[in-house]
Amino acid sequence: MALASTLKKNGYNPVQTETTATITMMSENGNNEITHMLLHVRAEVPGLDNAAFQELISAADEHCPVSNLLRNGLNIEIDATLI
Repeated sequence: MALASTLKKNGYNPVQTETTATITMMSENGNNEITHMLLHVRAEVPGLDNAAFQELISAADEHCPVSNLLRNGLNIEIDATLI
């Protein structure tokens, strides 16, 4: 949702956005902890080149309330593809 909002605020109307998350979970002494999250982002955005897309991905991540909630103690990586 943060990406769609960021795109629209910057004058782009995405045809579609898709995000999936893959997590790494470590188990120690019976306690489970998520240590890494890889977000796979795909978006179709007419009129947007890849360099600008990557900049907007970073801006969306910086302002995403979910990422900001999870970021402390969690390594979040984003793999973003413009289609």
